[in-house]
Order: sequence, then structure tokens, then C-alpha cells
Amino acid sequence: MFVVDNNGVLGSATVNVTVGLPTAPAVTLSGVPATNAPASQPSVQVSLANPFPAVLTVNLTLTFAPDSGPDDPSIQFATGGRTAQIVVPANNTGGLTAAALQTGTVAGTITITAQLLAGTQNVTPTPSPSLSVRVNAAAPVITSITATRNSTGFTVVLDGYSSSRDLATGTFQFSGSAGANLLTNQVSTADGSLFSQWYQSAASAPFGSQFSLTQPFTVTGSPSAVLSVTVTLTNSVGSSLPVTVNLQ
Repeated sequence: MFVVDNNGVLGSATVNVTVGLPTAPAVTLSGVPATNAPASQPSVQVSLANPFPAVLTVNLTLTFAPDSGPDDPSIQFATGGRTAQIVVPANNTGGLTAAALQTGTVAGTITITAQLLAGTQNVTPTPSPSLSVRVNAAAPVITSITATRNSTGFTVVLDGYSSSRDLATGTFQFSGSAGANLLTNQVSTADGSLFSQWYQSAASAPFGSQFSLTQPFTVTGSPSAVLSVTVTLTNSVGSSLPVTVNLQ
């Protein structure tokens, strides 16, 4: 800065002016329904109430509180892990991308919290923007099934999950091949104790509520008399959709 006095003498001085960033606008996390089914993949979006004059980096952090049992490690962002980042360009109100979320297979509450950075300066509003996502308990889901013949009968192997972390019964309905007369066409198994042990074990923790069940059957007569098996599983919430598999 230059100044001149009444005698025409010129002088100069250095003045430092600091221009601060304005207060960050209100931030909304959206795109995810308040209630979600297990094993779904919604996407989190970030929007600002007003444009901000600088580029904003939005750091998202996820936490999970299960209704029962240990954490479910499969509940995370689709990019892997429980942190994600969305960039909002300067003078814009929306993020360049969204953050896909994997809701896992365990009932509970997912919470996502946002931190806003303009460069290295933390401009996060108080309280920090957050979003709560409820994963409801639901009937069991069978994701795959096989039925394989052996010398004494056949074995059914099925994979699935039960978000309530319990499973009470399995119902196996048999269909006979042409001309076969099945004396037993349905068997129900009491699986509550078996699954209670599984879900309470440390071995189950990495898998959320997922399981693999092997159920052998002994056939009196010819194993080839049984053509297919239809399986329905029941937990404390309800029954799975029936799934049918042909014996191999």
C-alpha cells in the first residue's frame, strides 16, 4: 500500500489481509431409505443447501449397531471399508459421485456421519451431518441349494442368511419320479438349537447372519425314486420363499 503526505513524500507499507471461508451451508445426506432390506445396496448422496465458494471434500464414516450378536463386517461402502469420500465442486450444491452402501445380512442400525473439509480446514457444521439407516429383521433367504444322490439316499446343501440371527425349522418337500410311490413326502427339522450354537460362536462372526446347512436323507428303497426337493426355512420373523432343486 502506498500513501503520500501533504509535502508530497511517498511512503509504503505492507498490510496482510486474511480472507476467511464463510460458514458451511447445511448439508443433507440422502438417497438411502430409512428402512432397508438385508443384502441391498443403496447409494448415499451429498447435497448442500447453498453453493460454497471452495471445493469441499466430504468424508463419510459408517458405524453399525446390530440388534443381536457381533458386528457384521460385510456392512460397508461398496469401495471397501467403512469410510468413503465425496467431492463437491466449488460453487455447486451436489457431490460429483454417490457412495454405494452394502447393508449386509444382520438386522440393526447403520449410522453414517459426514466431515467437511475445504482444503485442510475443517468446516463441518455443528452438529455433524448424519444419516441413520435401519436394516430390518426379515424371514430367512436361501441363496443357493444343491441336492446330490449317494448310495444310501441324498444330501441337500443350502446357503442363505437369517437377519434375525435365528432359524427354527426347515421343511423339505419331496417329489417322486414318474411311477414312484413315496411313503414320506415331507420332513420337518427342528434347527433352533443348531443355529443358536452357530450364531453364538466366534466362527460365525465374519459371516454376519450367513450360514451353510448340510442336511442328509436316507432313502429306504431306491434313491432314484426322489426327483426333487422343495425347501422352506422359518425363523422368528417368518418363512422363506420355497426353493426347489432337482437331485443330481
